[in-house]
Amino acid sequence: MKSLFLFLLFSFFCSFLHAEGETKIVDGSFTVPKDDIKIEYEIRYFQSIRKQPGVVLCHPDPRLGGSFNNHIVSAIAHELAGKGYFTLKFNFRGVGKSEGSFAEGKGEQRDIKAALEKLRSFKEVDSENIY
Repeated sequence: MKSLFLFLLFSFFCSFLHAEGETKIVDGSFTVPKDDIKIEYEIRYFQSIRKQPGVVLCHPDPRLGGSFNNHIVSAIAHELAGKGYFTLKFNFRGVGKSEGSFAEGKGEQRDIKAALEKLRSFKEVDSENIY
């Protein structure tokens, strides 16, 4: 309930933003360098001539069934893309099509770092505005 409230509050405050163009959704994978495992991701963005701020979205605890298909994570990705943000959501190691297994939080930190680097690699992303 608290997550839904925060999402609605965030949507309200971002309602003044508006992206023009067509939404693109692309699936892929990136490699976590130190562990040499592939991580599944999905990007969502509006085609635009300007660079867009980027956002990495993490899902709830994978030990409790969390994945990037979580309805709140998906709704946030959809809303942010609609407001002109380039979003990347990913499955932590061992979740969905991501390789590996739970690594007590240390490996998951490397997953996030690799996701941020992947986000920076897209030409559509303003690498100075990543959240």
